[in-house]
Amino acid sequence: MSFPWLKGHGTENDFVLLPDHDGTIHGELGGAFVAALCHRRRGIGADGVMRVVRTQALGEQSAGEWFMDYKNADGSVSEMCGNGIRVFALHLVQEGLADSDAPLVIGTRDGDKTVTFDRHQISVDMGKPELRGVSKVTADGHTWEAQDVRTGNPQRLDKFERDVLDRLFDGEHAIDTAGIKARHDTSLMTDTQNDLRERVTNSEPIASPCRSQ
Repeated sequence: MSFPWLKGHGTENDFVLLPDHDGTIHGELGGAFVAALCHRRRGIGADGVMRVVRTQALGEQSAGEWFMDYKNADGSVSEMCGNGIRVFALHLVQEGLADSDAPLVIGTRDGDKTVTFDRHQISVDMGKPELRGVSKVTADGHTWEAQDVRTGNPQRLDKFERDVLDRLFDGEHAIDTAGIKARHDTSLMTDTQNDLRERVTNSEPIASPCRSQ
């Protein structure tokens, strides 16, 4: 089977884009197929796959003509990706499928998102974050409470003391382990992205992002 594909990069995330405008090429876009494409050694290699498909072809509800059918590198379904949707929008404009002179509405599983272009700057309105309950995250033998925040995809905000952060960031494997444990917390049924935050006396926390996907 042959099919067109492109590779896109946005703020240190990379994606495989699959043009499938009428939804006739990739069917249900199976998880095993997506995982194979995203594999860094056996496939193209990417953080996720975005199918470029018309909303009507998927039967989704959206005011936008185009729908970002996005899946994570492991083949699981994803609601949204801020970096991904900007790459998606740029592709539409470069292919003459959308106009950069007006706000561009794109359908996602987190609802419609509006992308705007200002010369070389591409911005997306992610909507208002939704605060939910408290969960837990475990790393380096410690467990902390974490705030569940929804910004399209689930996020969790954790606070760590500086000595713990020093241990967590002492090698990439430790950060990976923290992410894996957080992802499989049974209190969250979907993929999460952790934000490690350092508590600095009484001031606002300093953000140190740690992806888990």
